Amino acid sequence: FLTVDNTQRRTAEAVFEGCKRHPDVVVQLLLQVLRDGSFDMLARESAAVNLRRVISKHSQSLWAHLAPEVQARVKAELLECLQSEQQRNISRKVGDIICELARGVLETSTWPELLPFMFQCVSQGTDKLREGALHIFAQLAQYQKIITGLMPHMAMLHGVLQDNIAEGRPLAVRIAALEAATSFVLGVEDENVKPRFRDLLPGMISTLNAALAANQEDQAQEALALLIEVAEDDPKFIKSHLADVANYFMQIAENEALEDGTRSMAVEYLVTLIEARDQAPGMMRKLPNFVPRLLTCLMKYMWDVEDVPEWHAAEKEEDEEAGQGDLFEMGRQSLDRVSLALGPKSVLPTVFQGMSQLMASPDWKHRHAAVYTLSQIAEGCSKQLTKSPSEAVAPCMQAISDPHARVRWAAINCIGQLCTDLGAKITKKEHATIVAGLMQSLSDSANPRCQAHAASAVVNFTEVCAQEILEPYLDPLIGRLLQVLQSSKASVQEEVLTALASVADTSQEYFVKYYDTVMPFLKSVFANGDAQYKKLRSKALECVSLIGAAVGRDRFREDAHAIMGYINTIVAQDTEADDEMVSYMLQACGRICKTLGEEFVQYLPAVMPVMLKQADAQADSITDFSELTPDDDDDDDDLLRIKVGSKCISLRTSTMEEKTAAIGLIALYAGEMKEHFMQFIEPCAAVVVPLIGYPFNEDVRCAAAHCASQLFKAAKSAVEKGVVAGEAAKTGVMALLAASLKEMLMQLSKEPTPIVTSAIVEGLKDLVLSGGTLMEQAQLMGVVAGLNHSLKQSIERKKERKQRETDEDFTEEDQEMLVEEDEDDDEVLDQVADCIGALLKTFRANAIPLIQSLLPNALSFIDSHYPTERRIAVCIMDDLLEHAVVEGDAAGQQLFAGTFARVLAACADKDDNVRQAAAYGVGVAAEHCRASFAAQLMPALMQLYAVVKAPGAREGDNEAATDNAISAVGKIFEHHRDALGAQAKDVVEEWLRYLPVTCDEAEAKIVHAHLCKLLEAGDATVLELLPLALAGLAGAIAAGKDVLIEESVRLRFKAWMANAQALPAFPAAWAALKPEHQTLLQQCMSS
Repeated sequence: FLTVDNTQRRTAEAVFEGCKRHPDVVVQLLLQVLRDGSFDMLARESAAVNLRRVISKHSQSLWAHLAPEVQARVKAELLECLQSEQQRNISRKVGDIICELARGVLETSTWPELLPFMFQCVSQGTDKLREGALHIFAQLAQYQKIITGLMPHMAMLHGVLQDNIAEGRPLAVRIAALEAATSFVLGVEDENVKPRFRDLLPGMISTLNAALAANQEDQAQEALALLIEVAEDDPKFIKSHLADVANYFMQIAENEALEDGTRSMAVEYLVTLIEARDQAPGMMRKLPNFVPRLLTCLMKYMWDVEDVPEWHAAEKEEDEEAGQGDLFEMGRQSLDRVSLALGPKSVLPTVFQGMSQLMASPDWKHRHAAVYTLSQIAEGCSKQLTKSPSEAVAPCMQAISDPHARVRWAAINCIGQLCTDLGAKITKKEHATIVAGLMQSLSDSANPRCQAHAASAVVNFTEVCAQEILEPYLDPLIGRLLQVLQSSKASVQEEVLTALASVADTSQEYFVKYYDTVMPFLKSVFANGDAQYKKLRSKALECVSLIGAAVGRDRFREDAHAIMGYINTIVAQDTEADDEMVSYMLQACGRICKTLGEEFVQYLPAVMPVMLKQADAQADSITDFSELTPDDDDDDDDLLRIKVGSKCISLRTSTMEEKTAAIGLIALYAGEMKEHFMQFIEPCAAVVVPLIGYPFNEDVRCAAAHCASQLFKAAKSAVEKGVVAGEAAKTGVMALLAASLKEMLMQLSKEPTPIVTSAIVEGLKDLVLSGGTLMEQAQLMGVVAGLNHSLKQSIERKKERKQRETDEDFTEEDQEMLVEEDEDDDEVLDQVADCIGALLKTFRANAIPLIQSLLPNALSFIDSHYPTERRIAVCIMDDLLEHAVVEGDAAGQQLFAGTFARVLAACADKDDNVRQAAAYGVGVAAEHCRASFAAQLMPALMQLYAVVKAPGAREGDNEAATDNAISAVGKIFEHHRDALGAQAKDVVEEWLRYLPVTCDEAEAKIVHAHLCKLLEAGDATVLELLPLALAGLAGAIAAGKDVLIEESVRLRFKAWMANAQALPAFPAAWAALKPEHQTLLQQCMSS
């Protein structure tokens, strides 16, 4: 087993497998080697590891195949070995074997000797025995069935832990007692029992202090790791000693004589407590001077940086962090976490004060720390910073001209981060300042690292910048980027290409004028096959595809096919799935597919195998935690390890991201190619559908749920359009529908996160809309049950958050955090409402019996004090009015009466979003429930007029509600003109007076098309009010492009205008128009 020769080791393993056919013999021989001190340590350790494996609880365990007398002997000898073994390594491994054996044995039978032996060891044994037994207790406490069996002994166990963690015991024993205490705090679920362990806290802190006093920082860090676990599980564990504990850990964090690792772990403990807002809201924030002290400490951690040549060389992307020490990394991460947990009111005053002092320092490290700190807290403080973005931008602009390159880089980095975290608001207010700073940085040719990062910040800026804001800067910005593109540094060129791509993506049609300048350079990059320029070619692919999407199919077509030929060449070379170029290539293919549409079909056979390989890549592995070697615990930033019981789940984050991206691209292909994607649906579904329940990553589950619905739509389209025919094809479509529904509903029943719940419910909605009529009754009932479950879970989560508000430490900032959590559940409710709407749209009145169990809970939201819930209830009522009311039917009349009254009343709601949904619902009722609505004409008009004429109706958030009310008035005129009688002219006059509709684009297009139709028909009432009609259309045109008027309607209006000048009423109507409206209409006529 121990040889380095692979052949010999495989032979040994084969022999060992053969020995397992004689379980009694092999187990006893392993036990003999383990206990025999004449064997060397490696052999004994190997025997221990293999003995543990063969008797552990798993499908191939030998334990159940041992004779009863052998089982008894093994149990007895293991306890004897633990008592007599002198070698600490072997003793520890024997403890591990006992734990594994106990876990399996105690679940199915008994081990009566174990607990008495353990209690004897921890009460009366030697220090070595106490340590070993406490370690076993710690391991056993990870299993709930064993915890349940120990519950009658908790009082005795508590006393034992108290005794062994006390001062006077050897440090190793105290650490073992701390480990056991931690395991029981984590393992005990009974809320009446768990608090009993809180009086162990002084002993636990004293143990840490003893390790530090003895300069045993390895053991101190072990103690800190355990205390961090307690803080994660039960943050209120320390509440009775909160101030003292927080002060003690701050002293450790500030103590420069200690190792960086020890200080960092003290910070980790404190930050963990700060983040525990679910269980202990506001607890740490209320401590006097604690938050400013911690923030000051973290800002000092940011001084742990050195100026090293590798950073300036800018040869490798990973060297971007060269010179940054462990404390810097801890400070950087912690500032981000603390700001997210505490919010701007607690964080900004201290940070701005500290920044002001640091920016004035002659030490570049201090100035670097100041700007870097701002970039780290930007996300958590974004709500406050967006109110006055100049406060955040000003120090960046100061630092962007700093004499030290690393300070300039930090300033550029901060600008990029501010754009990302503050979004469009910062670009709207500070665009001129930001562009000037970035242009200056792009010219820093003496420092390619800064140049490259400036290009990266251009991406951050353009991603959140409105097209109209960016347009005036295009000439100088693109000119500067093309100039920098001539750099000899590939790292600079790579970032510039990404920047150009982002500029194109935002500017869209404005980028056409630069196409012929940029594209030749990009093509020349592909011609360079040198391996060292692989990433540059990858970036060029990204750039080309984004530029193509910006300029459109007609302009891009020829180059798109040439680029796809190049990609086919790459695929033909059998590029490995982990090749960094593959991800860029697949993303580029997705964009080109979207641009070319069905023309892309010819390239699917080449790219889909690579896509499927990436979607099916294994990103996770599960191993036994005890089998990890020191080599396995390296600093691999791409590997995330999670301990679950005795197992270790290892997740490769980059593979997970690529997997998610590949699933998203499969969905895109299915959606774009539709029936032409048919030949790939079966292999894609085999990979994607099971991933709806993928346990290790939320993004994978979300992507898979969406993808499954797109695959089904494509398959159904293929059958309907005759791409495939026959019963086998129909059966395949039904099987895909059944499999997708099964996975979605199964995951929905156990999904803990609102974000994934929303994605799955959205997937169900898409399946209902595309395949609802194909579903069996049991499947439909399953969908309704899933919606009901999601609805109830969301309500429960909101109740739990409401309960948190009663906590004594709850603060105003905690309330802001709860609002963010509520938003995730509001999205769940929105998706549930949309899915109910899909059922109503698909089955109309026949859906009522189906959703009967859902409606009471959903419609009860109309009385909620949460505006979002009231809006959702109104939206469901709108769908009922649109799809489920059967005219002339008693049940339909009853449904209308009960529903419309609530919708009409909601027009007076104090929340603008509720009013918008309600006004829309009145319009829906006027159009779809005409007979029932007739009796409600006057009340409906009065309520709509109240919305339109309310103070501030055309301002800010009120605009959308006003637009929907205007649209509803138009629908009443359109569908109930005869019933209005003499009042029809008054109604249409009110309608025209409030045109144009400018906020709600969907309603705007409906309203303006309706007006055009009335003009074309020569409607006498409208022609009497021609000045109002013309002014309304002119206002819509003034609002910009085709946003508010469909192009076809614009052309119809232009044709009407050409003939309208002959109308008797036209000259007077034209003269009554404002000059700017006349100009707009003349421009429309001549364009």
